[in-house]
Amino acid sequence: MNISPRPSRRSDFRRASARRTGLGRRIALTVPVAALVAVSAFAAPGFADDAGGAGDAPSSEAPAPDPAPAPAPEPAPAPEPKPAPEPKPAPEPEPAPAPEPPAEEAPAPETPAEEAPAEEAPAEEAAPQEIPADAAPAGEVATQGARLVRNVATLDVPINDKKVVICKYSATPEIGEKAQTVNISSISVLPADWVPGTFPAFFTDAQGASISPRYAFEGENTNDVAGMIDELCPPYSPPGIISAPEVPINDPCGPGNVVYGTVPESPNYTIVRNDDGSITLTAVGNFLFAPLPGTATYTYPAPVDAGGFCVVTPPAKPPVTDPCGPNNAHFEPADVPPSTATYTVVLSQDGKTVTITAIPPNAFDAQGTTEVVYTATDAGGFCVVTPPAKPKVTDPCGLGNAHFDAADVPPSTATYNVVLSQDGKTVTITAIPPNAFDEQGTTEVVYTATDSNEPCIVAAPGAPAPEDPCGPNNAFYPDAAIPASTDAFTVEVNDAKTVITITATAGNVFDDQGTTEVVYTATDSGEPCLIDVPEPQQTDPCGPNNAFFDVIPESTDDYTVVVSDDKKTVTVTATAGNVFDEEGTTELVFTAKDSGEPCVVPAPGPPAPEDPCGPNNAFFPDGAIPASTDAFTVEVNDAKTVITITATLGNVFPGGLVELVFNALDGESGDPCIVEPPVAPEPVDVCGPDNAVFAEGDVPASTDDYTVVLSEDMKTITVTATEGNVFDEEGTTELVFTAVDSGEECPVAQLVACVYASPDLARLGTGVPLGDIAIIDEPTATANGFEGIFPFTYVDGTDEVELIAYLEDGQTADDFDALEMCGEVAGICEDAATNPDAVDDNGDLCTPEKEADALPNTGGPAGFLLPLGALMVLVGAGLVMVRRPHSA
Repeated sequence: MNISPRPSRRSDFRRASARRTGLGRRIALTVPVAALVAVSAFAAPGFADDAGGAGDAPSSEAPAPDPAPAPAPEPAPAPEPKPAPEPKPAPEPEPAPAPEPPAEEAPAPETPAEEAPAEEAPAEEAAPQEIPADAAPAGEVATQGARLVRNVATLDVPINDKKVVICKYSATPEIGEKAQTVNISSISVLPADWVPGTFPAFFTDAQGASISPRYAFEGENTNDVAGMIDELCPPYSPPGIISAPEVPINDPCGPGNVVYGTVPESPNYTIVRNDDGSITLTAVGNFLFAPLPGTATYTYPAPVDAGGFCVVTPPAKPPVTDPCGPNNAHFEPADVPPSTATYTVVLSQDGKTVTITAIPPNAFDAQGTTEVVYTATDAGGFCVVTPPAKPKVTDPCGLGNAHFDAADVPPSTATYNVVLSQDGKTVTITAIPPNAFDEQGTTEVVYTATDSNEPCIVAAPGAPAPEDPCGPNNAFYPDAAIPASTDAFTVEVNDAKTVITITATAGNVFDDQGTTEVVYTATDSGEPCLIDVPEPQQTDPCGPNNAFFDVIPESTDDYTVVVSDDKKTVTVTATAGNVFDEEGTTELVFTAKDSGEPCVVPAPGPPAPEDPCGPNNAFFPDGAIPASTDAFTVEVNDAKTVITITATLGNVFPGGLVELVFNALDGESGDPCIVEPPVAPEPVDVCGPDNAVFAEGDVPASTDDYTVVLSEDMKTITVTATEGNVFDEEGTTELVFTAVDSGEECPVAQLVACVYASPDLARLGTGVPLGDIAIIDEPTATANGFEGIFPFTYVDGTDEVELIAYLEDGQTADDFDALEMCGEVAGICEDAATNPDAVDDNGDLCTPEKEADALPNTGGPAGFLLPLGALMVLVGAGLVMVRRPHSA
């Protein structure tokens, strides 16, 4: 049957879209491989009837789609099936019933008959293995094939009924052989008795067996289908021979549970699952199973179970606890993972190993490993200590006398020894085992006294006067002008006596900047000689760009002459000491000047463009584009919308023009294309007002259909349809997405603190809090150095603020007891001055025990104790202020 594209505006739009996104990809999505292969299988008998018999050339060579997982019904097909791609055709039938204009629904009464093949995705996937010969009997199978061809025709894809897709095989293909190439050709390559619209079309040409599975799509070419052999071309199978489909094997972990998966259904065979797990297929009708000469049945042998265990993952190695020092690394019981239903975990008594044992039928890998042992490895046998800093270096003036003074060298300690060398130039610090100075186990640090080598400043001799005889480049120093070497410097002169180099001896310099070398160079006046200028003579024959020099002077001692290969330039260069004029010119370049009179050549006329339907798509066809000649060149842009004709060098078109430009102008027949705009992304909206923005990673990318621009403040996205496109029937060409801010305010954290007043303010009495509860906002705490670690103390004026915890929602300062949180002042001791064992009202010692030479912790400065103690003696009472902090 003939399949022609629908003359609708939707088709025009989609045709343009196909050209933009690539026809190859669109065809692969629109026409599933399973559908085309099924068409190939079911339409073949009908073609045999229409073609007039099996003796015609197309039917005798008709290849058939056939994945052919194995060339013979041997056990090999069991592991070879590739079930993964088979589920793909399941959703593919959906494009077939896609919404179509009511006028196109003529085949609607036959839809129920078409639904059965569409739902049996596995059978259609296997269909490429079931290609009947042209001689096979027609009937319901042929009818189903015809219906599938009609389904392909109803797909909303423009068809070019003048071209077909051709799959080419070898001259004598074997069963299951893959097509060698796929291309687009004219329908004229098909046999003369081919019925238009009947697919698949089988024939043999000079290159070998060929199959045409369908018409080409509008605008589709060989480049679009070159990489689609697997999608478009079935494996080869002789007429009447089918190949057993691939059947997956399901083998879950554990013993004795292997079974075959789903067998693709087909009208060409029946399926029987046997008690031993094998499967037998019996061919129906005139079909036989490959290989030749063919068999009526095909049996999949009973599958073999892979093994008797399930692979589980052992827990990761626990962290190792390794204090500094040798041989003490171990695992802490709290860090060891517990046993599970699939494995047991055992920690050794010494804590140095953890053994994980898989519980059958489990194992830790495919090789059946059942035990994993983790060992705590000790990092090393030393503790890291810090060596003392490098001592001060003493460096008197002079060279090589820097050293360390013994008074500046640090003493040895319990962790390292310090040794000063006899010459005082090195200090060696050696760690005492098991100590080291870094993680790599360094046990020695050597400090070296580096001398500054500050030199002495000496005077360099002045510049001598050179002699400069007449003539260029001949100035020199006479012997009498050259200074002699001394202990402070050496003098060297080159052979030409044009350069004197004065070098300070070791330990000396010529100035405060440390200059050690002075170089004097005899400068020549360089006055050159004037010489005559030779001039070459040129010749300019008629025609463009052909002037050249035919009379050229030869080189002399005064100048050299160089001529270009084309004799269009002559360069004359004066030799050293010579010039051509008073301005000192040393090089003259003579260029042959051509008259440049061009030839007038006729210009080609303007070509006629083609203007297909749709907006902005006029172009020049290949047959209308003139070819380049010796008189002009022709260039065409990729879109074939602009032809530029340029006269070659030395030629012009009538009127003196050197370039003609012809543009393919588009007419007014095309309507714009309606394209789908991108979906507005969700904005990023952190707490705080007016800060919602679009993340750059969420902004949709521009396409051929529209451009996407994110504003500088990232609050708006502007989507603009490209030329010839709109977003709806009303012609909308611009959409703006705006990031809407929720306005959610950011909470400010509060912290609980104890504030202790200046210790100069004495608090007397039992049960008096030593500090007050205060609420501090987090910005204030952060400004005073708080980094989230409790407790944290800072000074605010004369008060001491101690941060304790974060304030929870709903809490206030009244929810905390200052006496409990901040400590209290002790009671008054009546006889503390005379009785060291006296206690206060709370039963605490008035004079607590303290270490020798240590002052009591009164909470105030040391200068506060003597005046306060004197006051207590005078009133006959002892007062001890004790801060007793309690956790909140």
